[in-house]
Amino acid sequence: MGAMNFIKNLAEGHLNNATNGIMATLINLDPETATEAQIASLSDEFDKASLEVAKAAADYEKEQKEADAIQVIYDKRLKAAEGLQVKLDTATDSAKPAIEASLNRLLSQIEEMVPDYGSYRILLD
Repeated sequence: MGAMNFIKNLAEGHLNNATNGIMATLINLDPETATEAQIASLSDEFDKASLEVAKAAADYEKEQKEADAIQVIYDKRLKAAEGLQVKLDTATDSAKPAIEASLNRLLSQIEEMVPDYGSYRILLD
């Protein structure tokens, strides 16, 4: 296995040397066209990088919108839980079980959101 790797690497080295030699010869024969080709290659690389940046920006914007939506829902649920707590504190004994059940359901929903909310805030802050 080691000998095969050696032969493969040796062949790649010779191929790279030959390719570089051919490129150097072509550049020496027609430097103007070689310059244009290099500019075109750089332009292609720039276009590719620009597309990647645009995609990353779009992904970030999407993630930000999702985080904002989670924040709104989280804030609404928290406010509702605070309201239920106030109602629970002033409720009659007969009304307390229903309010407690609602408050517990809401608190469970809030607790389920914490991993989502926390991970988005860590990523986006």
